Amino acid sequence: MTVTVVPSPNAPRPADPLVRDMADMLYRIEVNYEREGSGPGSRFEGRLLEDVQAEAIVRMIDGKRR
Repeated sequence: MTVTVVPSPNAPRPADPLVRDMADMLYRIEVNYEREGSGPGSRFEGRLLEDVQAEAIVRMIDGKRR
């Protein structure tokens, strides 16, 4: 079996600053979640990652509307 590796550069970041801000925020939440976990004493306290991320998006959108 022969495998050929070809470099594949990332596509440019989205032009919309709101999309970039959301993507960056979701990544930071994921990194913190993986580092801290969701156990007792963490800021996530047993909550699912996707729920934490969804709530952060809602807060961000609400803040942009005002």
